[in-house]
Amino acid sequence: MRQCGPCSACCSVIAVRAIDKPCFEPCPDQGESGCSVYKKQQPIPCASYRCHWLDGQLAESERPDLVGLIFDDGLSRLFRPMWGENAIVARETAPGTSSQPRAADLIQQKADGGLHVFVKMFGGGTRVVSSDPEVTARFIQTRARFSTPKERA
Repeated sequence: MRQCGPCSACCSVIAVRAIDKPCFEPCPDQGESGCSVYKKQQPIPCASYRCHWLDGQLAESERPDLVGLIFDDGLSRLFRPMWGENAIVARETAPGTSSQPRAADLIQQKADGGLHVFVKMFGGGTRVVSSDPEVTARFIQTRARFSTPKERA
């Protein structure tokens, strides 16, 4: 089983309600070598979080801090019926990392493999990459229905 090692990308990207930590903001417990409260009083959502790299679904060289993306199954149960079991999330670890060649290639590989990749942009916004044009069209329609005029611009 893999260990996080030097990677602590999720500490800055994932929202943790238990400690009121918003997404894309550093965790107050994040130290130089990862979580400073690890194994002592780490919140349950943090302790149970598993990215695809930790689960062995990505190559060693595709660790989140090296690629600039965290892949996980983080779509809420409410959205699973709409997008299906083939939907995954790729979260940028810094602004624009999903557009970098290595990250963009990895996203496209996942989409070419039949997954619908919901790319969460650092600082806000989501886009979908899928080989299924119906999923892309449905995402655009859904986003238009639930966004404000300013967000659509």
